[in-house]
Formats: sequence, structure tokens, C-alpha cells
Amino acid sequence: IHKEIREKLNQKEDRSDKLNKIKKLIIPEEIRENNDPEYPLEPDEKIGFYDLFNLKEAILPSTMKVVPRYMFADCKKLEKVTLSEGLEEIDFCAFYNCKKLKKITLPKGLKVIRSKAFYNCKSLKSIKLPNSLTTIDRFAFKNCKGLKGKFRITKNVRIIEHGAFEYCYNLSGFRVAEGNKHFSQKGGVLFKINKKGEKIEIVSCLP
Repeated sequence: IHKEIREKLNQKEDRSDKLNKIKKLIIPEEIRENNDPEYPLEPDEKIGFYDLFNLKEAILPSTMKVVPRYMFADCKKLEKVTLSEGLEEIDFCAFYNCKKLKKITLPKGLKVIRSKAFYNCKSLKSIKLPNSLTTIDRFAFKNCKGLKGKFRITKNVRIIEHGAFEYCYNLSGFRVAEGNKHFSQKGGVLFKINKKGEKIEIVSCLP
């Protein structure tokens, strides 16, 4: 997102009433990258549309390879997000505390879900991982109490950090896709395995 947009959105006191009245957001194709080398992000800087309290729907273009950190954090009325093919990463806290988020489809080509990306998305009832996904970071789905049934780990996932499914009390277990050589499951417990298929580490334990 180029400098002028980011400067305006990063300053809450400059946000107009019109911005906070947005209910549906369609990001144009011209928006490609979230990092500008001439305008680098500070470690804890928030960018994007965080804390828009009336936003209900967002549509992101195929030109965006990364959903930036905090982009929709604390958008407490956000219910539906459309992500396009071309997306490769959902960054730190991108949908943090979007309590009413019910529907999001992860596109083909997505590789990484960063820490706390969907933290406290309590209304999210299901989410389907694409086969392209390789990494689920720490606390990615923490406190997603609406998730039910068995969570399917797709065949190319090779990294799942501890706490990724912490407090997901309504999940009954995991299903590991055939061909996945990195994980196995038994009785609600997800194990990291070695090349010999031996269980070497407990990754997640569900009730």
C-alpha cells in the first residue's frame, strides 16, 4: 500500500467519519505490495483497515501476495472475506479478534499462515486449508471456539507451531491427509513425525 494511503490510515485521529462507515471494502488491483522500501514498517506498526467498526465484508485482489499484519485486526463486525488466487501469505494478526468472521476461503497458492492470523475469530465454524499450504505459525487459530469436527491437515503442511489450535475446544481431532510425511494423529493428538514415521513430538492435544 503506497505511502499516502498508509500515512492516512495509520493515524486514527485523521480517519474521517466516511471511512468508519464503510461496510463493504473492495481493494483495487493496483494495490500490490504492503512494503515500500522508501517507507519501511516499524516493528509494531499497524497498517490497513484495522478497527473499522462497521466493516462487514472485504474483497482482496489477486495482485496482493500478502495480507499485511494487522490489516483487519479488531474489525469486530467483519463477517466475510474474499481472498484471491495469487495470495501467498497471511501475516501476523491479519484477522486478529474479528469475532464475527464466519466465512473465509483460503485460495490455492497460499503457503503461510503467520502467528495469530485468526486469533479469537470465535464465529469461524470451518476453514479449509489448500494443498499449497506449508506453514501454520504459533497461535494462528487460537481461541477459534466455533471450529468444529476434525481439522484437516493437508498433505504439504510441514510446520505447525505449538499453540496453533490452543483453546479450540469444539474441535474433536485432526485428519492428516494421505501423503503428509510430517504429521500423524491419534485420539485428538497431533504428532510431529520423523522420516521413519516415528512420533517425536506432540504438536497439539485437543479435548
